[in-house]
Amino acid sequence: MNKTAIKNFAIWARNKLIADVSYDARLIGITEDGIAKPLPQSFGGTQFFDIGTAEPYSISGEAVRQRDKLIEVIQQKELRWPRHVSAAKTTIVITIAMRKCEMAIDLFNIDLVT
Repeated sequence: MNKTAIKNFAIWARNKLIADVSYDARLIGITEDGIAKPLPQSFGGTQFFDIGTAEPYSISGEAVRQRDKLIEVIQQKELRWPRHVSAAKTTIVITIAMRKCEMAIDLFNIDLVT
């Protein structure tokens, strides 16, 4: 077993997960400075967020419900993003993170069995 490769991968995967979760949170208006409200042109089940590009970022359907739940968890715990990554925040993106980790394992050809 190549413990150095596993250790390096674990460090890389943790940093990548934190960066990806922070990026995804910023897309939906959750930053270190607080939680932004959707733009006024939001309607029905679709919400728009200003991310500094020509076109606002939009979410709809299940993504809106997930954002609302994430905001509820943050407000209950009175946490400031991204200083503390709680289990609840990680749970929301765990599927994406696992897929990214699987891709990294394939990319680095890490053999976790031996």
